[in-house]
Amino acid sequence: MCWQHFKHVSHVNYRTVEILEHSDRSTLGSLREIWLRSDRKSQPASVERGEAVEGHGLAGDCHADFLSPRQLLVVGDSLYNRLSLPPGSLRENLRINCDIRRLEPGMLVAVGASVVLWLTFECDVCHRLNKHRWELMKEVGDERGVLARVLAGGSMSVGDSVICVVKMPRQWPASWRHRIARVVASVPDGHVVEYGHLARLAGVPRSYCRVFPKALRDKLGASAERAVSSGESPEKPRWMGHDFFSAEARQLLSTGVMLPPLERQEFPNCP
Repeated sequence: MCWQHFKHVSHVNYRTVEILEHSDRSTLGSLREIWLRSDRKSQPASVERGEAVEGHGLAGDCHADFLSPRQLLVVGDSLYNRLSLPPGSLRENLRINCDIRRLEPGMLVAVGASVVLWLTFECDVCHRLNKHRWELMKEVGDERGVLARVLAGGSMSVGDSVICVVKMPRQWPASWRHRIARVVASVPDGHVVEYGHLARLAGVPRSYCRVFPKALRDKLGASAERAVSSGESPEKPRWMGHDFFSAEARQLLSTGVMLPPLERQEFPNCP
């Protein structure tokens, strides 16, 4: 892939191009499969072409969410080969023909001519994997894949090159306890965030909300009071975190990449 193509992509500005042209790039492989789910009850569908939307995720996929660090799941071929799994068994969005150990949280990964993904943290296994094979959860262990946000959107197709643009230190911890603490620490003075919304911002299942109070007290002490249950402290304004990930992206890319403000868009079929 010619990296000069980035100069002709309107939403990637010149400072992004500068990083792409001067960073220590390495080819990870090529895009083998793209999977989309229109809603959480439907089966994933394999497609030849997908559209990544900046700040949101994959168009037409139920996981696309402006306020989530887990907009899509990226996996490698290694686990599929080792366990002889049928396509789509890991419930991923993107499958790359590379070893999963090469996909590291903190990486910025370019797919095709314009898409740039930020790998956030590892994806935990879940019981749904066992629908494909008995005890697949145990076989997969901690090698399922890495979750990501879309930093720069565009079209991607099966066969596109996948390149590590930049390796940066991990920004999002693997531990959900550390993630919720990080989000709560960003709540402005005088505001609160409700537990259900905190789960969304931290990429944590809502079923964990019942243990949030103790986990936050252990991590933050008195600052844990910035997170509340639904209806609690009605006199305090609710913080929705609409600028949280754009601020995160700017902090992450402060070495030279500056992205425009993310505009909220509505997606059909997305929660």
